[in-house]
Amino acid sequence: MDWKTYEETVKSIYEALGKKQEVKIVCYGNSCKSTGKSGVSHQVDVITSHDVGIHTYKTAIECKYWNEKIDKDKVMKLIEIRDDCNFDKAVIVSKLGFTEDGAKYAEYHNVGLVELREPLDKDLQNRLTSININIQVLVPEILSFNNVSDEEVNLEIQGKRI
Repeated sequence: MDWKTYEETVKSIYEALGKKQEVKIVCYGNSCKSTGKSGVSHQVDVITSHDVGIHTYKTAIECKYWNEKIDKDKVMKLIEIRDDCNFDKAVIVSKLGFTEDGAKYAEYHNVGLVELREPLDKDLQNRLTSININIQVLVPEILSFNNVSDEEVNLEIQGKRI
């Protein structure tokens, strides 16, 4: 997977999970931009919206397919974009998680944090990795055959295990 596929995956997950709440993907990818109160245009990886009554809520989602944990500086940058563009919510999705300071700062400023990564070997330890299935097959064995008439036949059949 590369960063672009990661962004598309995040977009698809939010799209699928949000269908019941009628969450819509406004835009995603390099061309996804929002101009803030400052007059500055900000690139955001995914922007979603959903309507509740007369209010439309918008969420800015940043995808970090990086080989390091996300620190408070990256959280601060998204908070500034959220506030400048009047987004109602901000979320960071990271491949490797978040530093302790990054997580604390995000919690204080109501920024959602999501760790989305491929499973590691340690995730699969102590989990069922194989399934044993016992299947019994019964083969019919004809015990008796009785031709009662041209239209009727009586059969006595018993299942025999193999």
